[in-house]
Amino acid sequence: MLTSENATHLLECYHCCRWVKRYHMRCHVLKEMPDGRLKLKVFGSRNWRDMEHKSRIRYVPAHRVTPVTN
Repeated sequence: MLTSENATHLLECYHCCRWVKRYHMRCHVLKEMPDGRLKLKVFGSRNWRDMEHKSRIRYVPAHRVTPVTN
């Protein structure tokens, strides 16, 4: 089962308002698309704490995804 705790990658995200905040969301790579994007299952909701139970599918450029290092 794919969960936030066993996520294999991190998705780099930005929240732009009056300032720019950079953060990472835990994710699993599901598929590489023919155009080079990645299909991800992403956990969380922005940079909010205790929201790891929420997940959604996102299609993003591959350069925004890095492997998790322990």
